[in-house]
Amino acid sequence: MKINVPTSPADITVKTFEAFHAAEGEIQQIAALLSIDESVVKRLDVDSLERIMDVLVALERTDAEEFPVIKHTALNGEEYALHPNLDGLSLGEYIDLETACGDIFSNIPNAMSILYPKVKERHGERYSVHPYDPDRSNKDYEVMTMDVVFGV
Repeated sequence: MKINVPTSPADITVKTFEAFHAAEGEIQQIAALLSIDESVVKRLDVDSLERIMDVLVALERTDAEEFPVIKHTALNGEEYALHPNLDGLSLGEYIDLETACGDIFSNIPNAMSILYPKVKERHGERYSVHPYDPDRSNKDYEVMTMDVVFGV
């Protein structure tokens, strides 16, 4: 069995990252991060586990300054972009963003839905985004990669 071990935050989705942080204990964390069953983790040899743990430790040490801000990203075939006017967030956006940041490891999709709305129209580097809808599902943001998140 071949197991894909992420080597950077660009290899980890928001959904996987949230599962990793919700997991209790190293075996559950490894299973969550690698998207494999715990029974598979328990059958890995010590050398493989040590290599995986080295990667996990390196990922935990990543510094936010290492990640550039990514202005545009694609999620499920749709374009999303960094909010073009963060200083002009509506009161609802601001309150919801503050609430999401209170428990960020459980609310990354909520925060990113405010910071990276879907693009409505784009002309070169200029773009407009769809207005904030607090009732919209944030499921699309579960496939966003953590390099985008860490860049904000």
